[in-house]
Amino acid sequence: MKKNKIIIIPTSAILIIIFCITIYNIKNPVIKGLYGNREIIKYNGQTAKIDSFFSDSTEAEYLGRTEDKDFEVYAYKNGSNYNLFTLFGSDNTNTYKTPNFSIPKDGEVTKVFLDPNTREINNKVIKNQSDIEMFKKLASYKNSEDVYHINNIYTEGTEIYFAYDNCPVATSDNLVGYIAYIDHNWILVSPENYYGSSNNTLYSNEADLIGSKITDSKLIKWLNDNETEVAPPSYKEKL
Repeated sequence: MKKNKIIIIPTSAILIIIFCITIYNIKNPVIKGLYGNREIIKYNGQTAKIDSFFSDSTEAEYLGRTEDKDFEVYAYKNGSNYNLFTLFGSDNTNTYKTPNFSIPKDGEVTKVFLDPNTREINNKVIKNQSDIEMFKKLASYKNSEDVYHINNIYTEGTEIYFAYDNCPVATSDNLVGYIAYIDHNWILVSPENYYGSSNNTLYSNEADLIGSKITDSKLIKWLNDNETEVAPPSYKEKL
């Protein structure tokens, strides 16, 4: 009797392992002929060239893994075709776009990206309509400008990008502003002033930026409440 138990237990364990591997392979199919780190990829008759955009996993469809199993493959559908692809790997991420598809740079704002990264698949995205309206109000805010010194552009401010006309992604061209929290004040920096700063370089986190202090009470309350988490880390540390 004891010998039978010794045989049954390992056999059951092996069957469970085989079952788990089978389920994993079904849910994570290998896409033959598709590899990452390529200038051009082909999938289901579609050809896509390497591009640069910010991904949103909440609207991406998971297709499987590249043939070398180094990348997870996500795609965005436009009608019956896939026009955008994100190949997400542990060391690198590639984004691709079909030549006939254009990522809109204006139109109706349907999504907001906060501090997105082209290497990420789970970027922070805002879709709530009331918050989108506040971001539109923030991006169009005008006031007298001054120069503000920022010790660290990554921890004292947040880049804001709009996505338009239900497009699932955005690009660096869709930057609408940079919001910073300096000396207990909210400062909005336009894209022109943000990109045009001579101090804002790859070699230094410090920057002298031309921006406008926000004095609108509704915007200030909304920013202080921080329900969208638009506030930079420096603001959160003060709470």
